[in-house]
Amino acid sequence: MPVPVSPAGTGDPAYLRMVGGLFLFHPDEFLTYEVAVEPSRASHPIVAGLPSFTVTTEQYWMLSDSLNDVLATTVFTSEAAENGQGPAAMPVVWTRGWGAGKIFFSAIGHRVEDLEQPVVRELTERGLVWAAR
Repeated sequence: MPVPVSPAGTGDPAYLRMVGGLFLFHPDEFLTYEVAVEPSRASHPIVAGLPSFTVTTEQYWMLSDSLNDVLATTVFTSEAAENGQGPAAMPVVWTRGWGAGKIFFSAIGHRVEDLEQPVVRELTERGLVWAAR
């Protein structure tokens, strides 16, 4: 049965369970931030051989399922998080199984300019190929 998709998936628990996360917040402006490949997942085919990298785009504060296989993270500064507290690690790229299918999620790539960055394009292409197999 197809899963209905509401705007940003926020109103549908079945969609959120499938995707494995929920966007909560991002600062009003684009930020320059580091995306770090998780060392324990560096051999995963989506991120194998890719370096950590810097992007200038929206930085998303996410809630994510503990069943996600997190491949890359970022760190929100207290200023960017607008909470006045210390830094908060946040998942940026993850995978998960769903029934017989595969889910690839990336919080990067909302503008064409993001995908023009070679490492972001490679990450996205690998993720889509991985999920399609």
